[in-house]
Amino acid sequence: MIIQQSVREFFCGPLRVQLACESQRLRERLSVTLGMYDVRWGAPHRAIELQVHETDERAPMVNSSYLRCSRMTVRRIPGGLLATSSSGASATLVQSTDLDRWQLQVPSTLVDLEELEDFLVLVLTTGWRGLDWIPLHAGALTKAGRCIVVCAPSGGGKSTLTAALMRAGWLTLGDDKLLLRMVDGLPRIAAVLHSLNLHPRTRDWFPEVGDLWSLPAYSAWTEKRKVSIRAIWPESTARESVPTHVVLLQRRSDLGSASARPLDPDEIFHTLLRQTVVPTDRIEAARSLRAVAQLADRVQGVQFSIGENAFRDAACLTALERSLT
Repeated sequence: MIIQQSVREFFCGPLRVQLACESQRLRERLSVTLGMYDVRWGAPHRAIELQVHETDERAPMVNSSYLRCSRMTVRRIPGGLLATSSSGASATLVQSTDLDRWQLQVPSTLVDLEELEDFLVLVLTTGWRGLDWIPLHAGALTKAGRCIVVCAPSGGGKSTLTAALMRAGWLTLGDDKLLLRMVDGLPRIAAVLHSLNLHPRTRDWFPEVGDLWSLPAYSAWTEKRKVSIRAIWPESTARESVPTHVVLLQRRSDLGSASARPLDPDEIFHTLLRQTVVPTDRIEAARSLRAVAQLADRVQGVQFSIGENAFRDAACLTALERSLT
């Protein structure tokens, strides 16, 4: 049962997450991450109960039958999932028709609380998938009836290109996390957070972002800072759209400006697939692959190659915008 005095409520897209945690350090860390989801969706919301406990015990790693990540393995159990991490933390899910109930056990010896991010991602993606929303690790922008899904590996420049396009009049759904679902035969993407993960050197091209070095780093793995889009570019966000193009972003040190070329259908599919976590579970894998294939069949593709300092010239976006026909 949820302990009422320790409950905090968060809305993460179509999910309503109730966090119950007696440990202040764990509650604060989890609340920061859940609080980033600032795009409020209308009702109805699927209920998620997340109860977090500190423990003196370490859970052994389980074999993976559902999903394997760098620090976590997940397997199906009757009525839900069991996840374990290399630190000895574990999470158990019990599902019902209208509720996901999670129990997260965290060793009191755990120092690197960033590992909790893996569990939160699992909690949220499981809830989203249960509503037929497939997470995409991509950016998206829309303008004049066009909607592009921007794909690149982590650190590949999605956020910088997003910033550049917003300055050129585009609206963004976000630079990293999107939800995808088929609605009336059309792929729709929706925003869950309106923030950008910007490297402090972004100021060299876009002075309005300010001194990002003064902000805390987003994680120990990157020098990027998380900033609110509305705080820098008001009226530059969108909530949902129907994609028309996929843009594969490539940064090249040998280019002075930028160039664009079309992608063939296989390239579009594989570009999107790289931006999607596909569980090893056959049922969930099939759902993810089907959604990605349906999106790939309905969009055009462009590879946009850009030099390291090309954003100093606003005309660098001309090649991209001309290719979006």
